[in-house]
Amino acid sequence: MRQRAALSPSSTGLVVEHHSNHGPARQIDQEVQVLNHCFDDIERFVPRLQAGVQAAREIEKRARQRRSKKKQGDATATALTMRAQLPQPNSFIDVFQKFKLSFNLLARLKAHIHDPNAPELVHFLFTPLTLIVNSLRDMSVQIPELKGITRSVWLPLVSRDAKELLLNCLTSKEQDLWV
Repeated sequence: MRQRAALSPSSTGLVVEHHSNHGPARQIDQEVQVLNHCFDDIERFVPRLQAGVQAAREIEKRARQRRSKKKQGDATATALTMRAQLPQPNSFIDVFQKFKLSFNLLARLKAHIHDPNAPELVHFLFTPLTLIVNSLRDMSVQIPELKGITRSVWLPLVSRDAKELLLNCLTSKEQDLWV
């Protein structure tokens, strides 16, 4: 029996192979559901972060322009300020924990998932991870609480199998980010 679990509305989906709905197959299904939830949460976090970063840049740009000109009232400034609300440090911790959990789950599920397979999904995860880490580097100057937050996330520990999966499939650019 083949079951199809959607990873996200924008992805192609994940094909999971199993033969029963009891025991190990049930655990595989549950782990795939958890993985899907992690992917969904990561995919919801990224646009929120991007909107906040973009709005913060626009506010900074307008502030520089105002310094060079006479101050003028701006009706959109309030809306822009509201959009510039960046995720709280706890939200970053939460999303990094979901990345780590996703890597652990991909390592456990790699024999059971296909189209896309575990290494392809690792690469898929590194796109938003790169964006988040790069945004953090830019923002940590303005928001000191964010400095070093990536290294402060210990749990969940990355399993030995997940480390092996990452070691075997990461590109050199992805490895540089991971280390």
